[in-house]
Amino acid sequence: MTSRLVADAARAKDAAFVDAAMSGSTPQAEQGTLVVFAGGEPGAVERARPILDAIAKTVFHIGQAGAGTTMKLVVNTLLGPVCRSWPRRWRWARRRASTASGSPRCWARRR
Repeated sequence: MTSRLVADAARAKDAAFVDAAMSGSTPQAEQGTLVVFAGGEPGAVERARPILDAIAKTVFHIGQAGAGTTMKLVVNTLLGPVCRSWPRRWRWARRRASTASGSPRCWARRR
């Protein structure tokens, strides 16, 4: 909602606003390979594209102002549980591999 309010305020001053939510972490930022979910008027997103392309491997124009942030929240909602469960799954896999006879490749085929 805040992105839409800022976009409305910018429009009232004859300015443009783009919300550009990013997906990635420090290594992707340093390499310029982030993924950007942009929301805003198509012309405003296109004017911002040179800046977005400098930091991102992929830029998705999702829709009007607020849509970029909304998509980022969707991605976080979907990936968050996977990321949080990864250490537990890794420990389970290591325990399983250490108690199985043969190599992990062998016990994976037997299952």
